[in-house]
Amino acid sequence: MRARRKYKKLGRTSAHRLSMLSNLVMSLYEHESLQTTIDRAKEASRLADKLVTLGRKGQVHHRRLAAKVLWRKEIVSKLFDDISKRNLERPSGHTRIIRLPARRGDAASMVIWQLVDRPTPKTEVVDATPKEESVQKSPEKDTEVVEVSSSDE
Repeated sequence: MRARRKYKKLGRTSAHRLSMLSNLVMSLYEHESLQTTIDRAKEASRLADKLVTLGRKGQVHHRRLAAKVLWRKEIVSKLFDDISKRNLERPSGHTRIIRLPARRGDAASMVIWQLVDRPTPKTEVVDATPKEESVQKSPEKDTEVVEVSSSDE
């Protein structure tokens, strides 16, 4: 039974738990997607949503409150300049949790935890022109030396 518990302890002391959650949130803001356990993601989502709300307000006081949790300046500036600007119309629910199969070894429930309004990754365009190959026999051994030359040159 829940019995008025406000948060999950996650098997850690309070200082370790707060440090772990702030590190998870900083990693989320830096990479915009990460893989973790479901309990950690649910607890850290609460903190991440509160920080995006602070970023949407955008004043110096709110930046200092966010800096208490996110101690890397570049992450704080990314939150206030980039992430909060993308979430201006969204009132809440700035993160999503996608379930994955259980982790091997301890069968922990794993998830992908990501920002909802993150930019789509850019795909690299691969040149489809065929490359010419020339095969030569090496005089010393019976090995082949393959030289690949592009037709663009």
